[in-house]
Amino acid sequence: MISQHLFQRGKRGTWHVRIAVPRQRQTLGGPRERIKSLGTTDRQLAERKALPIIAAWRAEWDAGDRENTPATPAITKHMPSVAEIEQAAVEWGYDQYTDFIARSRKQLRGVSPDKWAEHVTERKAKLALRAQQVATGDFSQIAPTARRIADRLGWEISTNSDDFGLFCRHLATASLDAHRVTAAEIEGQYDAAPASPLVQEVKKRTAAKAKPGEAIMELFEQYARECVSEGDKRADGIAPDRVVIAQFAEFVGKDRAPSSITRDDAVAYRDALPRIPTSYSKKKDYRGLNIHQAIEKADRLNANRLSTITQARYLSTVSPFFKWLNNKNKISSFPFAGLTINTKKIKGKNPRPPLDKDQLNTILKSPLFTGFLAHGEEHRAGNKHADDWRYWIPLVCLFTGARIGEIAQLLVNDVRKVQDAYFIFIKEDEKTNQRTKSKQGRHVAVHPTLEKLGFVEFVNNERAILNLNGEQDRPLFPEIKPDKRGQVGATPSRFWRDYLAAIGAKRGADGIGTHSFRHTMADELRKANYRDDEIGALILGHSNKTVTSGYGQLREGTAQMILEMISSVKFEGVEFEHLIPAEKPTSH
Repeated sequence: MISQHLFQRGKRGTWHVRIAVPRQRQTLGGPRERIKSLGTTDRQLAERKALPIIAAWRAEWDAGDRENTPATPAITKHMPSVAEIEQAAVEWGYDQYTDFIARSRKQLRGVSPDKWAEHVTERKAKLALRAQQVATGDFSQIAPTARRIADRLGWEISTNSDDFGLFCRHLATASLDAHRVTAAEIEGQYDAAPASPLVQEVKKRTAAKAKPGEAIMELFEQYARECVSEGDKRADGIAPDRVVIAQFAEFVGKDRAPSSITRDDAVAYRDALPRIPTSYSKKKDYRGLNIHQAIEKADRLNANRLSTITQARYLSTVSPFFKWLNNKNKISSFPFAGLTINTKKIKGKNPRPPLDKDQLNTILKSPLFTGFLAHGEEHRAGNKHADDWRYWIPLVCLFTGARIGEIAQLLVNDVRKVQDAYFIFIKEDEKTNQRTKSKQGRHVAVHPTLEKLGFVEFVNNERAILNLNGEQDRPLFPEIKPDKRGQVGATPSRFWRDYLAAIGAKRGADGIGTHSFRHTMADELRKANYRDDEIGALILGHSNKTVTSGYGQLREGTAQMILEMISSVKFEGVEFEHLIPAEKPTSH
């Protein structure tokens, strides 16, 4: 009947047409009905005008269905979080039902007392039925509705799963609350409010939803730009921070306003860190799982978790961000105040042990140094030889104590002669995108044995190519490309970690890796009777924040002093002789 779609509005009583938007054409948070003014106070004229409008709307929806064009963008299939299940249950079970009842009740205006009594009786009966279902746990009647909602939301949950059972229970609970409120309103209690903890909690979370531009990740981008512009962070350090903050946002709720994050939320995150599985987002076993589900699965699997050092890094990434929010008056208090990860238990332990002489000999006699089968199979013996970063980076790290990223980023002219010796200049230079951990450059002498192995000759060959091409400078290892985080050391680090495992020099989580070459040099310098403060500041590039270091213009450590330190390292028992070429072969 056309009359059910007509209603009057305004002082003049202008007729309007109204029709409910089909469920499959609704968007989450969008209108659930269409309304249009008919521009007349005449009932008969209004009916004639309404018919073609309703027909046009229905034709539009039917055409959309035939073309299989959804009203909302395609939803990625995923496992819903508990928060998502609760949110959907309240939205569909409470919000939509109370809206429906409110709209239906408007159509009862002017009905007889008997008709109203029928409506009251019907509402009370439905309230009693829903209360019985919730009390007895019988959700068979609501399960089909729950299934349709889950499918529409793109949830990958089976009807027999615990998550689907939870959704049915929450949907019934929210629906019961809606029945209670509407039943109370029938009796004149227009201040009736939801009583269930479920609906109250979801309503509380909804109220805490961030305004546009004020969500956690949106504010992080502001924080990141400011940190880079003020020199507090390097641009290539933002990407890993972004990953950590995104994980925190997932933990507390991606759309939550930072001002709603409480001390309890901060403590809960700190306490959850030891339970987070390592690299879970990259593993098939955790595909489609959110962080809470990944933690639960890791508990069942007894999987590897974040190390204590990584936990501390995560917390020390989130905490300064919230300190910044507090300073910017985005939040009223600092929820992470005093929260730490105890790393004292591992302080002094060396998670990346040095290499002993037997391990070094194993490496130096392995196929990459003596002849390998093929590119990509460097751990198998053959007759190919490398004269690139695969060969030189570990040797340079061993003889200089430098970090792998510091050597991977070298330019050809960073290796040059000073007085009578060759030096490697490890630079912190924004213009050339070269970085050091301490944000300070340093120079390290080329060890006599490294020169004998042909490193200086390799550099001079690259310099000849540079001059031939008329270039001012270029990367010493041009084959290495930065990863998506802009880190040039990632490729060689990953290659050598895998290579050491392939040749048996590394077993499991023994800590052996590219950093072990650096630790080996530190131990060799100690054997030569140098103190840790000399080793760290002059050779390894550790930050030196003494008052004296701020005086003068010359970098601490003369060329002669550094040359003497490096030359004092003997690597006793390590065999290099077979690598000293009369004429070094090249890869072909």
